[in-house]
Amino acid sequence: MNRAVDRYLALDLGGTKVAVGVVTGEGEVLVSRRALTSELRANGDPLSGIFDLAEDALRSVGLHQQESLGGVGIALPGPVERTAIRMKAAPTIPEIEGVSLTEALEGRFHTPAFGDNDANGAALAEARFGAGRGFGWVAYFTVSTGIGGGMVVDGRVLRGATGTATEFGHQIVLPEGGSRCDCGGFGCLETVSSGRGIARRARERGLAPSDAALVAEQARAGDPTALELWDETALYLGIGISNVINLFDPGVVVLGGGVGVGAADLLLPRVKAVVDRRCMPSLHRPVELRTALLAEETGLIGAACLAMEALER
Repeated sequence: MNRAVDRYLALDLGGTKVAVGVVTGEGEVLVSRRALTSELRANGDPLSGIFDLAEDALRSVGLHQQESLGGVGIALPGPVERTAIRMKAAPTIPEIEGVSLTEALEGRFHTPAFGDNDANGAALAEARFGAGRGFGWVAYFTVSTGIGGGMVVDGRVLRGATGTATEFGHQIVLPEGGSRCDCGGFGCLETVSSGRGIARRARERGLAPSDAALVAEQARAGDPTALELWDETALYLGIGISNVINLFDPGVVVLGGGVGVGAADLLLPRVKAVVDRRCMPSLHRPVELRTALLAEETGLIGAACLAMEALER
C-alpha cells in the first residue's frame, strides 16, 4: 500500500481547543497541531485557520494536498448530519453551524471526508486501539465538562435511526426535581456526574474552589463533603452504566474524559460497587470496567477512525 494512503488527516474540533494531525491506519499520531478555539474565532474565519493548521501538519510529514491520503476524518462537539458533515448546533464555533464541512474539506484537501460527533469518534478509537481492543461490543462513557457516549459493535458505531443514539449523558437519573440540562431536559446524568455538575454541587455545599479536579484533591485529602460528592457522583454514574449494561450487554465499559480518567481512583471502585448492586444478575457476568488508554490523543485518533470506519463499508 502507498504509505500516504494509510495516513489520515484528522481534525478534532473541541469546545475550547482544536487539534489537527496526521494519523496512521494503526492509530499512531505522526504529528499534531493545536490552537485555542477562541484564538481561531478572533480572526473572524475559524475554519480557514483550522485548515491552515491541517496543511502545516501535512507538510511536516512530507504530504501535500495533491497526494493521496486515505481520507479526512473530523470529530465535532455536538450533533452532526453526517452526509454533509453539518453541525446541527455549534454553540462553541457558531461560524460553522449549518456549513457543509464535506464540501469544504473535500474542496480543500481533494480526498473523501467523513465526520461525526466526538464521543462516537472517541468510542471508536478506544475500541480499535485502546482499552476496548479485542471486544466486540464496547460501551464508552466520556466524563468531562459534560458526559457523552458511544457504542461500538464489531468495529462500527451504533448510531440509531437518525444518527443520535447512545447519548448516555442524557439518561434521566433524577426524575423529580433534577437540574435543567443544556439539552433542555431535567435530571439528566450529565447534570450530576459531569465536571460541571460536580462543580455546581460543590458550590451549593460551600466548597471552594469549586472545580472538579480540585474537589477530587479535597476528597483525597479526606474532606467529608468532597467525599460525599464523589460518592453521589459515582452512584449516578454507576446507575447510568448499569442501564447501558442492561440494555446493550457490552463486553467492556470504557470510562474516558478528563474527569473519568483524572479521578479514576475515586470513581472506579465506587462505580463498580454500584454496578455490582444494580445490574441484572444475568447480565453482570461481571462486565469489565476500564479507564481509557489513549489520553489526549483520543480526539485525533477518533477523528481518523471515523474516516477508517466509513471507508471500510
